[in-house]
Amino acid sequence: MQVKEPEIELNQPVNQQGLEKAWRDYASNIEKENPRLFSILNNHQPTLENGKTVKIELRSQIQEAELLKEKNALFIHLKNVLKNNTLELITTIVSDEKEEQAEVFTASDKLRVMMEKNPALAKLKQQFNLDLD
Repeated sequence: MQVKEPEIELNQPVNQQGLEKAWRDYASNIEKENPRLFSILNNHQPTLENGKTVKIELRSQIQEAELLKEKNALFIHLKNVLKNNTLELITTIVSDEKEEQAEVFTASDKLRVMMEKNPALAKLKQQFNLDLD
């Protein structure tokens, strides 16, 4: 019969700056092994509500599914770094109304909309001196 060691409850106060730093640290640790989640974590900053709820607003259900798939590893990291095992996650999907209204017809319009969603595309376009005909 195995005796399980009692879990020590960690309940240190958490602040927004600490959460953001731990969030960025986790993102940088997974950059090479999971670039999709890295991009999501970098482009969507969490907010701390009532000292224990981590809220993140995403743009699509695909992003939410990707985040939820890796939620356990992310929260193990956050709980260990922040020394608080009462943290919980709330995800919401927000749509940008102006994007829904704007119809995109040309390749340059599509690129502009995509660069607004992901600023890293603008950097790649500039870095490789890409131009659309």
